Amino acid sequence: MRNLHFPAFRPVMPLIYLFLSVFGAGCFAFATQKTPPPLPSENDFIDHVNSNFTKYSLTKRLGAYPFNKAAKVKIVAYNLELDFHHIDALPDSFGKINEEVQITHVMKHNDYSKMDQMQELNSDQIARISDILYNSCARHSNPDRAQMGCYYPRNAILFVDKSNHIFDYFEVCFDCRGIKTDKKFPLLEKSLCAPAYEDLEHYFNALGVETKSRLENK
Repeated sequence: MRNLHFPAFRPVMPLIYLFLSVFGAGCFAFATQKTPPPLPSENDFIDHVNSNFTKYSLTKRLGAYPFNKAAKVKIVAYNLELDFHHIDALPDSFGKINEEVQITHVMKHNDYSKMDQMQELNSDQIARISDILYNSCARHSNPDRAQMGCYYPRNAILFVDKSNHIFDYFEVCFDCRGIKTDKKFPLLEKSLCAPAYEDLEHYFNALGVETKSRLENK
């Protein structure tokens, strides 16, 4: 019988498959690059609060500076008789000029005489205020950390050593949302979030310490 010879198609088919594969991959890659990212949903902007979350335990908080060095912790108010909308110091009802109190001067001279209000904290109160400083922001998924350009502080937390000397402070301006310390607090971030300012101010007020200028209501 006579042998029949057919054209060799086998080498052609793999080339077609290869071309289609490469072309398809290129189209997929092009489509992938050109696809815009999804728009953020409303949930991305919602501040979800986990009230049970604790970033730093009580042992961790009190074992770190400045709480580990403090024999006493006090919260204070000053400059309550000043209206910072005016640059010059204003006289009080007795004609006395109220000069602005600088917390650095208070610390340097260990001088409480110009404090308008002062409250020494007990162990439970220290635990609570350390929780506000170190855990309030961590409990929020989207905490606002916006700060204003002004800085007119009226409140501080004073840390006192065994010799009854102020060795550091945490000064806070609730009106402008700003903070200052003498030395760096290892567990503290550079700025507080809005919920932390709110929690801290409420706590000051709950302990009878004012945070607003008394002249605002006059």
